[in-house]
Amino acid sequence: MFVAALDLGTTGCRTFIFDMTGTIISSAYQEWESYYPVPSYVEQDANSWWESLRNTIEIAINKSGIDKSEIVSLSIANLKRFS
Repeated sequence: MFVAALDLGTTGCRTFIFDMTGTIISSAYQEWESYYPVPSYVEQDANSWWESLRNTIEIAINKSGIDKSEIVSLSIANLKRFS
């Protein structure tokens, strides 16, 4: 049994595959593009988020050598801290 974890950051998506002891079995990262239409504004295309999610999940599973049916849980994190 394995756990997949997705970290949606400011610049891209990272997927980790963990075993049940918490050891990282594999990971994958893909950046997405940010657009700056005016100073202090940033925009991102939600479609690129979705593609990055799909791509990093597939890559991490392939790198791990496990069957996707062995993943029993999924965690998604997207944390923005404001000072």
